[in-house]
Amino acid sequence: MSRWCKCCEMRVNAQPLNVEARDPTNHVESKRKQTEKIVELDDSEYRFALKVLEGPALTLRNFSALTTSFQLSKIGEQETLVDMKVVYETEKEETNTGDIALQPAISYIQFLEKYEIKTEAKVSVGIEALWKALAKDVAFVTPKVIPNLVKNAEVTEGDGGIGTVFLFNFGSDVPKMSYQKEKIVELDEAVHKIGLQVIEGGHLNFGFSSYKTTFQLTPIQEEETMVSVEVTYESQVEDSSMPSKTANPKFSSLSQKLHLGAMVKEIKTEAVVKVGIEALWKALVKDVRFVAPKLIPLVKNVQMLEGDGGLGTVLLSNFGSDIPKISSSKEKIVELDESLHKIGLQVIEGGHLNLGFSSYKTTFQLTAIREQRSLVSIMITYESEVEDSGIPSTINMSSFNFIRNLESYLLNDAT
Repeated sequence: MSRWCKCCEMRVNAQPLNVEARDPTNHVESKRKQTEKIVELDDSEYRFALKVLEGPALTLRNFSALTTSFQLSKIGEQETLVDMKVVYETEKEETNTGDIALQPAISYIQFLEKYEIKTEAKVSVGIEALWKALAKDVAFVTPKVIPNLVKNAEVTEGDGGIGTVFLFNFGSDVPKMSYQKEKIVELDEAVHKIGLQVIEGGHLNFGFSSYKTTFQLTPIQEEETMVSVEVTYESQVEDSSMPSKTANPKFSSLSQKLHLGAMVKEIKTEAVVKVGIEALWKALVKDVRFVAPKLIPLVKNVQMLEGDGGLGTVLLSNFGSDIPKISSSKEKIVELDESLHKIGLQVIEGGHLNLGFSSYKTTFQLTAIREQRSLVSIMITYESEVEDSGIPSTINMSSFNFIRNLESYLLNDAT
């Protein structure tokens, strides 16, 4: 019998103390019972070790002994370095045995990681009117502006301050969800910030272990406000578009209540993807003609009409019959900075310009987090007289879905 060791490290967007709040036996070899014993624990050093006593990690992996050690080191306020080491015994050591031994530990740490979705929009409404609709009248306003989604809402606990609990009962247009309870866990009148945590039903019935939405309002001018929406969640669900889908009704209801659709000039969406920055940049800039039709089913093909891929290049996207009002869209690269991994595309003909927009520009900004982790920021800047208050929500969801489709393509389909 031989004794072996395998190590690796990961950075995750989670606080060190989150680790002790999880039961690792629930997340290793899902749907099977496994018994593990804590054989080392040092709270001051953020170090602990788990030894498998019985279960599939031993029987299915042909290990006679398996102990996993975790050492956590704080990097930033919301980022932690996790050093993992597995010590195992097996009769037959193969080239990937160490990786197999480490996989449950890696899956466990990934389960702990928090993900964030951020959206920003400028609106031509004063901050106090926005704050009243969002923080003071939310239970009253929501069913009136999105009755197809929310039948009714009520305050079940509290008086509108910290600790207040809202119950939202959903309509038939929200399949598989009948209700959701949210609690105000953050409230700062001075900076116009409110945070709502789902505590029962809703997202928690869809594989999310936590789900929080935070709104931050910032005055720009007397009748102009920046609205920032941040969704923080922990999950292993396969439907990565869920946060975008369910965050949007809150943003839409606010827009509809105040008739903001045609006033919003900027929409910013951010998401972290598990792909390196160079692979992302290549797909977005170098290979966009080949990648876009694979990411967006509505796009039949993309042609380069002018230029060589640099500044001033004009791209023609031809759409399928599923888009009745527009057959094509011409976009021009009006901003390109290789060093910053930033590209801006302006619609110059067709597309959004045929749907009531007088201008429409999409800017992509990539930021490296680590070797195989990048932040993708999409800024949509537009001018429109279209009286459709669902525009911000639609743009946000489209941007988010594009990011996730791009991530999936690069991880699974790209050759």
